[in-house]
Amino acid sequence: MADVHISDHILYNILARLPQKSLLRFQCVSKQWNHLIKDPYLMKLRSNIRRMILFSHGRRLLTTDDTTNSVVEVSSFFGPVDILGTFNGIVLLLVNNTFIDQYYVHHRLILYNPVTRVSKILPDSPSPAVLDNWSHYTFGFGYDTTTDDLKIVRFRSEYYYIHDKCDVFSFKKNSWENILHTNIQEIQFRLRSMGKYLNGFLYWTGYSKLDDKLAIVALNVKDMVLTKINLPNQFSNDYTPLGTIDGCLHMIDERVDHMGFNVWVMKEQGVENSWMIRWSFPLSVEGNYSTVLVPICILDSGKILFMNCFRQLIIIYCTTNASHKKLNLPEELDVLNSCWKRDGIECVESLVSPSDL
Repeated sequence: MADVHISDHILYNILARLPQKSLLRFQCVSKQWNHLIKDPYLMKLRSNIRRMILFSHGRRLLTTDDTTNSVVEVSSFFGPVDILGTFNGIVLLLVNNTFIDQYYVHHRLILYNPVTRVSKILPDSPSPAVLDNWSHYTFGFGYDTTTDDLKIVRFRSEYYYIHDKCDVFSFKKNSWENILHTNIQEIQFRLRSMGKYLNGFLYWTGYSKLDDKLAIVALNVKDMVLTKINLPNQFSNDYTPLGTIDGCLHMIDERVDHMGFNVWVMKEQGVENSWMIRWSFPLSVEGNYSTVLVPICILDSGKILFMNCFRQLIIIYCTTNASHKKLNLPEELDVLNSCWKRDGIECVESLVSPSDL
């Protein structure tokens, strides 16, 4: 029987749709398959098809995708874990590992591939850890296109909510550098705000110290300059995750009737008067409206994750067809005690090693 030849084009399209675990097994099929699976083109193709959703719970990292109705544990770490960002299928995690007087005061930054479960611990910043109860850090994970360099940005305070220090880790240099900002003390970052990267800028939610109004904090990753972008006056939510849909920055706000949500879009990047409501929808779970729902993250596909702290479930709402579905959480998770912790992110499935960044 003659050998059957399958063109690379067909194989690419097949492999792009397979779960990542299947790809790991198929690397052993042949040299050709191994080469195709490691090809950056396949990774780019898969990024438009295969994505996973990650969120943290205490020491655990959990995952799901929008094709299943379950939530499973990916890994358990040596301390409480925060999700800081993602690039090329690699997730940046903050793991707290020192406990003094009821506060975690030292942390480790870890690059982690949730598919292969390979990790890499990044070097500590030369700046000493703050050993008081009011220490606060705000992180961002972005890419400088001009220097082709990944960067981690860490704003740190030595007094309550005064972000007067900024450290930047360069992946090219594999080292930290201290950056001074003349305008940094005009902005108060929202507690536990996760930076969202879009087109050369990192964005966080925060407050203006001049008028105490909720605002967007934008950092140009190239020249490390901070700017403040005001939100519409009718925007009322003091907590909201940032997300990107169709290449635009989005935020979510609870409606004034407390029976649903508004999704806002900044039509022109960096232009504060370009904010508008893109979607407004009611959302209820078994008769209880949005007051019991906590937004976790906005997905690139236009879907939004909510947590129902009282019903032990995650809800995925689809803005394109106004539908939602429920994901059951493992019974052993104490969701009620974790509603304040709302880290969630969408990332591509990848075989890239953290050491390759």
